[in-house]
Amino acid sequence: MPIRFLLAVLVCEGVSDEWFLPVLLQRAIQRLCNEGRVEVQVEVEVVVADHQRPAAIIDALDEVPRFEVLLYHHDGAPAATARSKVDEIRRAVTAARREPLVAVVPVRETEAWLLADHAALVAAVGRQVLPLLLVEVPRAKDVEALADPKKTLNTAIAIAAGRRASGSKLQADRPDIYADIATNLDLDRLRQVPSFQCWWDEMAQVLEEMGFH
Repeated sequence: MPIRFLLAVLVCEGVSDEWFLPVLLQRAIQRLCNEGRVEVQVEVEVVVADHQRPAAIIDALDEVPRFEVLLYHHDGAPAATARSKVDEIRRAVTAARREPLVAVVPVRETEAWLLADHAALVAAVGRQVLPLLLVEVPRAKDVEALADPKKTLNTAIAIAAGRRASGSKLQADRPDIYADIATNLDLDRLRQVPSFQCWWDEMAQVLEEMGFH
């Protein structure tokens, strides 16, 4: 049986999301496909568009010759605002395009998912961050209780670098850190985070409907 190819295109909120989410989601979709009986090669490509404007997203998608599914990322806080925007984008895109849309909505923001696996973060920046993680996120699902996941990540990076964590400048704006964590993050551990499990379930359903899973 020939190998099938699945291209997912991703619309992100920001630059750091583009460093992390394509790698993570490609791994996750590939695993979902591997659990089925169809041999699939998965790729995830970022499509640059204003993620708040449906028309801008649709115009950007029109420039992609062919893809199978749209991954739409929107941070999950405030929750009501996120739900409203995701619903707005879903209605507009599905009215204009035949490809399904799967929402990627971390609570509160993408950095929460980076903090879910202690081992992956330690491997990326060093063991100095472990005491902080054990206090602030002892379990994977605890990341959704963090008021400011980006601040926690920046504090961890500063500690690993031997710097004070009080500075306002973001310490984690480095592609290598995001990419390393995305490559090594334990998907089973991340699935303990409700927002990622929600994405996983919706993605699995869409893949099944398309015959990839």
